Amino acid sequence: TSGSIEVNGDKFTVSGATGDTNIAGTTIINDTLYLTEYIQHLGNTSNNIRFTTDAIAISANSTFAGKILVGTGATAAASINAFTTTVSTNLFSALRVIENSGASSYWDIGATGGANTSLNFYHNANTTPKINFTHLGGATFAGNVGIGDTPSEKLTIDGTTSGAYVRISNAASGDISSGYTIYNGSNLDYAVYTNPTFSNTTLLSREALAIRAGSAQRMYIRADGGVAIGEGNTGYSSQILSIKSGAA
Repeated sequence: TSGSIEVNGDKFTVSGATGDTNIAGTTIINDTLYLTEYIQHLGNTSNNIRFTTDAIAISANSTFAGKILVGTGATAAASINAFTTTVSTNLFSALRVIENSGASSYWDIGATGGANTSLNFYHNANTTPKINFTHLGGATFAGNVGIGDTPSEKLTIDGTTSGAYVRISNAASGDISSGYTIYNGSNLDYAVYTNPTFSNTTLLSREALAIRAGSAQRMYIRADGGVAIGEGNTGYSSQILSIKSGAA
């Protein structure tokens, strides 16, 4: 058939078990087009668009000139817009990324929380996120974090190539500005911080502070301010300075 075929209401049906129907021009269908199997590109017969009972399968590269919307509730804002759906109880996902070997493990990525949106990464249907990013830019990791190496502790920093430093910049003014703090429950046990008010750096310990060098304690500062010097020496209560003589 040459030219155009326009169907304005009645169904267009081609009967026959075999053979092709060739249309050289444009086909406009204003109602319903029924396909029993697929649409195939004649220049490359391996490129099919298949319509199944619950999906469209495209067996080739695809280019979309417009925006892609996935899921009820997605709006045409970005190039690809995926609406987070409830996969199962407490598991929410807009994208599932499957590993490349046995396809037995995967990550689910989903956004929850309304206006205070969190971006969550779930692994293998575990409903507790392994990684969580908050709408304020904060991040929570369920496991260890490694910079430059596989982590063996809560935070591992490896500087094999160029050394490793931790830098805190733009310290503000005030009695306690910027530094490191270690808590035991709700108690601040230890801190190192800059102290612009007094132009110094402060080392804070809630209780006694022991300084070790080599394999033994060399200096001890009690909570009452007393200082003891010497291996294993802790001094006595109210004693300002205690020095233990002998080989260290």
